[in-house]
Amino acid sequence: MKMKCLSCGREMNLDHQVFSDFKGSIECFSCSAAMEIQTMRGVLIWGYPLSGMSPDFTERTAERDLQGLQDMLTVLQRKTGFQNNV
Repeated sequence: MKMKCLSCGREMNLDHQVFSDFKGSIECFSCSAAMEIQTMRGVLIWGYPLSGMSPDFTERTAERDLQGLQDMLTVLQRKTGFQNNV
């Protein structure tokens, strides 16, 4: 299983049996950012950063990609009149 670091965006190789069904903290091998993840049968279920995220998005592709998706969703919600009241 591979995933991108939520802080620096670099690919992390988690191809080990221990990560097949896992819930806990991991650390990026490149930038040492801490993340909490859960996997099931080798598939990432959820993940979130444990360390502070920098507002400097110029080098942080994962954050920039997420912000772009959130902006796109907001535009689509406005166009369709859909409101998520969660």
